[in-house]
Formats: sequence, structure tokens, C-alpha cells
Amino acid sequence: MCSCEPTLVVDSRDILHCVWKQYQDYPANPSWDLYYSRRDSTGWTQAINVSKQYQRSNDSYYPSLVIDSRDHLHLVWDYYADPTSWDIYYSCYNGTTWTDPYQLCNFPYDDAFPAIAIDPGDVLHVVWRQRAGGGPVYYCYKDSSGWSTPEVAAAPGGTGSAYPTVVADSKGRPHVVFTNWATGFGDIYYTYRDTSGWTPVENVSQSSIGSGYPALAVDSLGQLYLVWSENHDIYYSTRKDTVWSEPVNLTEDPAYSYCPNLGNPVSSQGVDLVWCSYLYEPPETYEIMYMKLTPIGVEEERASALRNPDLIATPNPFTHRVRIEYNLSSAADIRFKILDVSGRIVEQFEPGVQPAGRHCFTWQVTNLPAGIYFLLFEIEGRTQSLRLVKIK
Repeated sequence: MCSCEPTLVVDSRDILHCVWKQYQDYPANPSWDLYYSRRDSTGWTQAINVSKQYQRSNDSYYPSLVIDSRDHLHLVWDYYADPTSWDIYYSCYNGTTWTDPYQLCNFPYDDAFPAIAIDPGDVLHVVWRQRAGGGPVYYCYKDSSGWSTPEVAAAPGGTGSAYPTVVADSKGRPHVVFTNWATGFGDIYYTYRDTSGWTPVENVSQSSIGSGYPALAVDSLGQLYLVWSENHDIYYSTRKDTVWSEPVNLTEDPAYSYCPNLGNPVSSQGVDLVWCSYLYEPPETYEIMYMKLTPIGVEEERASALRNPDLIATPNPFTHRVRIEYNLSSAADIRFKILDVSGRIVEQFEPGVQPAGRHCFTWQVTNLPAGIYFLLFEIEGRTQSLRLVKIK
């Protein structure tokens, strides 16, 4: 028996609810089914089959799970009906029983990679991709009157789309990101739906190498946090006041980093990021990495005139210590500040007046969570900045 693709939520009583894909070697028709279990003070309950295929020779994939204000669970997944048809199904758990699977779409094409989100009004938002016709991304919602008719959310063309994901902001607007190959390379695209419909898609990653596996989160102000895989690294961008920030490489190390995921919702302390890391140099190691991304606030200064290529921090990304090197063309009164992205000063150094020449010191890092920080180098009324990334 093999299990994979877990998805996890927690309810208002701190009870964990988990759904996963599990292989069942039935004598006549072995298949992949979806199973559910919850964990309370007494431990994990016995797993039950929620896709309810039993001994049909079909498979269920890509479960996506959310929980509403009444602690009811809402699950969508991809159902392999036959070699020419994949469909999206939905089921709800009311605390006692799961409803029979309900088919959300009935297109004569492959529908795959479903994702579900829920807004503050308990409206469900579901997206998936369709293989035929250039791989458009489809969307539907469920409110008190029932399910809407599926509609196209985005169709940028190319050879198709994959891995759409959706979040809903405090106004109930769905925001969608997905991978598409319209440019010839995989890029991360974004759109959202307001009262006038879906906005034109935006290419956020603008990659010449290829991007994929996006993950999205939203805070209470409607600001978005986006991560994705690109060239064996994890990239990060935020959207504030309708503008996406320039993508930042969060990992930038020898490891092969992929499949990032973000925690939802974003708290006042920030958003939680996890990803897979594979170091192929002997001895080969696989690890799950974690980083706390603090809320959108202060961003790195872009004034290139102040940049000094002789201001160096190594290693970067770092774990417990950073060696900071800088060069002065003449004697100057200097100071350093370390800020998190909310603008809070977490450390500062005041060497005072230093002679011309090259200098260095080591910052011993203690009691700081993983995340993005900014080194501010203040020199006689001017400020230079350098991005630092703490990974453990």
C-alpha cells in the first residue's frame, strides 16, 4: 500500500484534518483512492474512503482541501474516468459524513490540477486547467445558491497551462496564478476576477529559463505573496497596489530547490514557506526547508547610484553568521542596520569613524527566524542596501 499527495487543514478547535491519495490493490481493479482522517486529543481516527471509487478501475489525484467557518470540509480532486477523460469532483464533510462525489465539469477533454479556496463569506472558489484548446484555466464558485457554471478565467495560449492555484481576498475576489508556455518557456501568469470579469493575464516571472509550481497567499489587506520554482531555485514576488515587485531569488545555493508551498492565511507575523531541497553532491540529501516571509513593508532600495560592488555579504543565503566586507575611498563615519521587510530594526552596528581602505566584520546571528533581511550601510548621509536571506 502506498500513500502520497497529503493536504492538511486545522479547524477552530485545533483538530487536524488530512486527505491523501492511497493505492488499494483490489483483486479485480487496483486503483488510487482518496482517504480522510482527523487527529484530536485521542489520536488519529481510522481512515475512510472519500472518493468512493472502491473497486472501479479508475484513479483519483491532486486533492485540494479547505475548511469553512462552521468547520465543514470542502474537497476537490481530479478523477481519471477513462483514457480520454479526466474530470473534477467535489465532496463536503459536515463533521459526521462526506457527501457523495459531485462532478463539477463535464467537458469532453482532460481537466486536471484542481485547486480550491474559500473567502470570508464561505464562498468556495475552484480552478483547474483543461488540456485541449491551448490549455485554458477554468473557474467556478459555490455560494448559498449552489455551483456556478464553469467559465474561462485565463487562456494565454501556447501549448497549455498547468498547476493553477487560487486564493480569495477579504472582498471575495479570486486571484489565480498558473504556469503557461505561451512564450516558449514556462512562465508564471496572474489574473483576478472583479465585478467586471477577469483581468488580462500578467506574466509575473518573465523567465528566459522556465518557471513552474507556483504557490500563492493573500493577507487581510489584499496583498499577494507568490513563490515558484525556477532554474533549481525558489523565486518570490509580492503584489501591492496592483504592482508586482521584481522577482527575488530566495535560495541561490547549490541545492536543487523545488515545489514551494505557502501557508494560508497570512498572519500579522508573515507567511510560512516550505519547499523541497535536493543536494546532489555526495552524500546526496533530501530535505524539507522552511522560511518565514514577513509581511509586505520596507523593500530594498533601488537607487543604483548608491550601490557599491565592494559591499559584500558572505555566505548569502546564510544560516548562523555573515561576513560583511566594505571598502571606503576616504575616512568616513559609518553605521550598519539590519532590518526585516516590515522595516523593524533587528540589529545595528556603529563602528564610527573608519579610515580609508577595506574593512570587514562578522555578524553572529541569534534568535532570528528564516526570512529576508536588508543590510543598510549608512555613510555620511547616504544609504546603500543589500538583501540578505536567512534559510535556517
